[in-house]
Amino acid sequence: MSLPVTTRDELGVLTESFNRMARSLREKEMIKRAFTRYVAREVVEEVLKDPEHAMLTGERREVTVLFCDIRGFTSLSERLSPEQVVSLLNEFYTLMIETVFKHDGTLDKFLGDAVMAVFGAPIGYPDHAARAVRTALDMRTAIAALAARRRAMGQDPFEVGIGVSLGEVVAGTVGTEERMEYTERMEYTVIGDSVNVASRLQDRAKPGSILLTRRTYDAVRDVVDAKSLGAMKVKGKEEEVEVYEVRGLCAR
Repeated sequence: MSLPVTTRDELGVLTESFNRMARSLREKEMIKRAFTRYVAREVVEEVLKDPEHAMLTGERREVTVLFCDIRGFTSLSERLSPEQVVSLLNEFYTLMIETVFKHDGTLDKFLGDAVMAVFGAPIGYPDHAARAVRTALDMRTAIAALAARRRAMGQDPFEVGIGVSLGEVVAGTVGTEERMEYTERMEYTVIGDSVNVASRLQDRAKPGSILLTRRTYDAVRDVVDAKSLGAMKVKGKEEEVEVYEVRGLCAR
């Protein structure tokens, strides 16, 4: 709510100050409501210390993008009732959210039976690639434990494939401009080639596999044990992509 400024005296100055304060409070509440859906509470609090870094208008920055997808979900869902499919997805989503937030990642979106996460935005971390790979390994471990529980209950287990790509993106909040004040119209996301590459690597990943681009591997080679799979053709890229498969973390 804003008040009309009708005078230029002390009352007018006070009214304008009130309006500025109201705008600031609305912006912070908008950011808090929007980002709470995407990141851990601690990250939201960090964003609110300097709302300009929420990047509502978009900014180029280097991030690491992760895609995680349930393998064989279509055939699996055909054997399940609608209620069982919903239950499976809820279990999957819960594990993915917990794992992404554990490493201070941003949950970008759910894509049916897949999850997209970003590391390095809206809060930048110098080790965003390492955080993404550790998240991928924890995802694989969590899904393996879930599969074991499902087997014990006589339910169908499942595995995931994961693709991770480091690169420059445009990060920011997109939405219908004239309706931006409504958080339902807002979506914080990243756009760039590394997003497409991470998605394509996830498509190529075998069940239980974590695939990295060469640039990602170069950023984490001191902490990750991985083997080269050589150059790989991925959809949407004219040039082949050099790919590495993660075995685990380096022994210390």
